Amino acid sequence: MLVAPADGSRVSWDELASLTRRARLTVLATPPGRARHAAAALGARGLAPALVGRTRDDDSEAPTRETGVLLYEGPPRPLTPQGLDTPQDFTVVAFVTTYNEEDIIGATLADLIAEGVTPYVIDNWSTDHTWEVVSAFEEAGLAGRERHPPEGPPDYYDLHALLRRVESLSQTLPSDWFIKHDADEIRRSPWPGVTLRDALYRVQAAGYNCADFTVLNFPPTDDSFLPGSRPADRFRYFEFGTNRPYFRQLKAWQSLGHRIEYASTGGHEARFPGRRVFPYKFLNRHYPIRSQQHGERKVFRERQGRFLPEARARGWHRQYDEMRPGHQFRRDPESLLRFDEATFARDYLVERLSGVGLPRRPRGAR
Repeated sequence: MLVAPADGSRVSWDELASLTRRARLTVLATPPGRARHAAAALGARGLAPALVGRTRDDDSEAPTRETGVLLYEGPPRPLTPQGLDTPQDFTVVAFVTTYNEEDIIGATLADLIAEGVTPYVIDNWSTDHTWEVVSAFEEAGLAGRERHPPEGPPDYYDLHALLRRVESLSQTLPSDWFIKHDADEIRRSPWPGVTLRDALYRVQAAGYNCADFTVLNFPPTDDSFLPGSRPADRFRYFEFGTNRPYFRQLKAWQSLGHRIEYASTGGHEARFPGRRVFPYKFLNRHYPIRSQQHGERKVFRERQGRFLPEARARGWHRQYDEMRPGHQFRRDPESLLRFDEATFARDYLVERLSGVGLPRRPRGAR
């Protein structure tokens, strides 16, 4: 990372331009009011930023809107290919795992399809109407749907077995890329306006075969969410996912013809030989609790008692350990950041693409 002085007197723009041309990636952070000057100075030397935005100041929870960030890409090939058309036969399949998600699964599947991704649903024998909602999407373009385990409803939720199923399917299903996707997530590419499908083709064209994600958690601030509605229309406040597992979310990978290792990581990371992780993180907008009533039902009746004891012994499924009946799931908007679709990608350029600048908290999230 290079930082431009406020008055420009101690920087040689020619030297900076030379360094930028040689670097794989250059992040130029400018003091207040200097971003345009820096961009013009390097532009006069034939360099144009691939991305422009802002970042937060140190530990502040609000973006410092005057701190500019210019991101330049260098050899051997750009990370943001221009004029690249995604082939019609390029495919992406998302493995969507569900259990009692009837209120949100329809919006999730519709969003994936709009992003050019084909869902494959693995349902853990939901007891609500999740399976019926999923079935209604068969004609819209599912890669498939199944109930797991095939022998019938289990006594416990066996995450390891379910992830082994994902490993197996990723070997047999025809697709160029795969994504492991939960029912309460909305995923976006690093480039606003570029679909997930087109973005993953860009990743592949740049020579990479795996993508990481930055997590935003959207807790409820009221009980206004209506089952079947789009969560993005109701949830306007968020916080960055800062528990340890959120910093390693390698959940999109290219199909390379060999088995991936995924179950052993608890679903946080796809491991395989020759893995090359794309430098820019994608975005995961996470809506695990949709209202006070939903939180009470999900945590105390549908989750805590279903976790497999062996998985708990591994340290998995600890995210609800401190919650007891009476827990307040609704959050005060003042304790969160407001999400603005039009400005988020610009205001949090460094945080969303890299995870740099986010405080780390102890393990406790899925």
